[in-house]
Amino acid sequence: MVVQDDYQVPQMPEVVAKSGYALLYFYSDAAYNLTGFSISYTVAGCPTTVVGEECSSRGACLDGECTCDAGWGGPACSVPVCPEGCSGNGQCKPEEHRCQCHQGYTGADCSQVIEEGWWEVVSHDITSQLKKANPFSSMLERGSHATVLINNAIWVIGGYSFTEKPFVLKYNITEDTWRALESRSIKKPASRYGHSAVVYNGSIYMYGGMKEDGTITREFWQLDTSSLAWSLVPMEKSSRGGKSRNGRKGRLGRREGNRRNNRSGKAEKIGKRTSRENGSEAGGCLSSSPGPSAPIPCVGHAAVVVQKVKKNVMLVIFGHSSRYGYLNTVHRV
Repeated sequence: MVVQDDYQVPQMPEVVAKSGYALLYFYSDAAYNLTGFSISYTVAGCPTTVVGEECSSRGACLDGECTCDAGWGGPACSVPVCPEGCSGNGQCKPEEHRCQCHQGYTGADCSQVIEEGWWEVVSHDITSQLKKANPFSSMLERGSHATVLINNAIWVIGGYSFTEKPFVLKYNITEDTWRALESRSIKKPASRYGHSAVVYNGSIYMYGGMKEDGTITREFWQLDTSSLAWSLVPMEKSSRGGKSRNGRKGRLGRREGNRRNNRSGKAEKIGKRTSRENGSEAGGCLSSSPGPSAPIPCVGHAAVVVQKVKKNVMLVIFGHSSRYGYLNTVHRV
């Protein structure tokens, strides 16, 4: 429940507690002195979007599941089988739970013009999941993940979610099937989000991101898509500078190395990195600013592989660092 000035939400949406337990926390500050609340609940009831009425008043509740009236679907009978009345571009077929679009139109509500291109839900379509949600859909719920396309399959790597999810998912486009893939590697990446991923020579390379403990990392991982084996790509030791990182000799050495790299346009093959530190740092970037060839720990960036005749370079583009803020730099990895 949210109350602020003239804006208020008078009731909370329905909450389903499948564990058998629920914790309700009520808070009211001095500015908005709320006297209390009322709550209603049912045990083994049916979902609804209408307070006090099961199945949103558009169906009957039988053994915990809604049997919807004609023209309605969804777990709570809250989804019209013909959205927006087919937008005036089609005919509603209630018995088939879909719109039959006129020529030249498509989409669940016939609102998309074929000549202009259109979007299509290829999995978990609302018209094909009117009674029950796909049990695998809960494993898909995540944000800030990375995806890559390999042949006829989409690989989903990591991402943020409120509950534990499989770190790697694979979607077969032709078969319209999802699989959760589990690596048997002893050493494998921790859960993260806001990272990037690219494909090179049949392997998936993952860089950076934020871990569950808030660590922004610059770890560089490789996933062999055949064996599902993870490996942490080793980092090269920097040859720039002298013995002291912060001394005058070290600074001059780094500057000279930067000049040489800039003049020669030196690029490293994918799988190689130049750095002075380990793969991650809590809270963000290094205590001393990395040079141009030292990737910065970042989150929310993009990445791409640039293929050349003899050299292959992974470029990490922009992103956010807790030390430098939003980045406008492109790093070689």
